[in-house]
Amino acid sequence: MHELAGIYANQWEVAKAIALYEQSLELQEKIGNLQGKAATLQQLAGIYANQGEVAKAIAFYEQSLELEEKIGNVRGKAATFAMLGQLLADKKGDFD
Repeated sequence: MHELAGIYANQWEVAKAIALYEQSLELQEKIGNLQGKAATLQQLAGIYANQGEVAKAIAFYEQSLELEEKIGNVRGKAATFAMLGQLLADKKGDFD
């Protein structure tokens, strides 16, 4: 689901991508795959950021960060912080 959603996102079929990412989240939750869930949340955040839905994107990035902290995924956490920082700088002019 996650990979298929990425294909749709790359083709700018946003509604299909979001629906598949949401299905992926449900499956990740059922099987207890926190790393997969964090990655999917990160992708959803990116889609919403591209759509100009900054508050929603921030919320998804924050959820991803919480999971990455919980599982000790330092690399994923760093990537999410980078994307969140870029979003804040680009969309909100918040360079701090």
